[in-house]
Amino acid sequence: MLPISRSFKNTFTYYQRRFKLIAGIVALPLSFYFVATVLSSFEPTLFWGAPFNLLGFVSAILSVLAIYQAMIDGSEHEIMSCYRHSWQKIGSFVWLALISSLIVFGGLLLGIIPGVILSIWFIFSAIILFAEEGRGSRGLNALVRSRNYVRGYWWPILGRIMIFSIPMALLSFIVMGILGWLLGANPTDFSRNVGNEWANLFRLVLIYLFLLPMQIAYFYSLFLQLKKIKAEDETVNRISKKTKNWFVGLGIFGLVMPFILLLMVSMLALGGILGFLLSDDIINTLPLRVWLYNNGWWQYDSSYLLN
Repeated sequence: MLPISRSFKNTFTYYQRRFKLIAGIVALPLSFYFVATVLSSFEPTLFWGAPFNLLGFVSAILSVLAIYQAMIDGSEHEIMSCYRHSWQKIGSFVWLALISSLIVFGGLLLGIIPGVILSIWFIFSAIILFAEEGRGSRGLNALVRSRNYVRGYWWPILGRIMIFSIPMALLSFIVMGILGWLLGANPTDFSRNVGNEWANLFRLVLIYLFLLPMQIAYFYSLFLQLKKIKAEDETVNRISKKTKNWFVGLGIFGLVMPFILLLMVSMLALGGILGFLLSDDIINTLPLRVWLYNNGWWQYDSSYLLN
């Protein structure tokens, strides 16, 4: 793979070439959020901020897909063209995000290490959805193809992701800390705070205009490197049925296990409550004793109930 410095350089090149397009894409959700923040800053118009927040949230989801389209597609599309292509793939994107989350969660239930392994395997699945056409780039096939690209380069990919993510997280923390201080934001104040609302708006600007596009560009740079390395590797296009079955099993495990754990916790809690109610002290002091006596239960010794 290319040196990390070269990967960073390629990332900034991708980002710089498409900055105007990305700025136009994120202008829509940020405009809604801006109006919502202004309206929420004044008591008479506080209520009217909620609809614009909802519009901002919906358009933000579409803008994320449009950024993928703008960053990965080599041609300079217009803003509405990127939105149109993203709308066509929103169903596939949501389905991919859902099944990958369930599979990774199923791996995490088995241990942190399996969950981390799966997360790195699936790191390029969304890029494959936009960069490659056909049914082989959707759903489970996209996950398997991402895993095939990463296989043999898991540690280099993990290292490059950490080297990129840690500085970005620190930069975001520092910038937002400075903005929050200037705006008088208080993160521990959960009541309506105008400073917090404006700080959140600038946080969204930082994420959608810089952090998210940079992340997509960086992952895309790594993906292109792996694609070039494995251009002659036939295993990349091999969609193993066995691998898909393993992923399906982990996804079902991740979906069902929380309900099983919730049921077990509920049964333990119910058992504890019943044991508490049937204890000698409670039976002898609460009106429950009268009910048990009137229904013929009191003919048994209370110790029998506990045994």
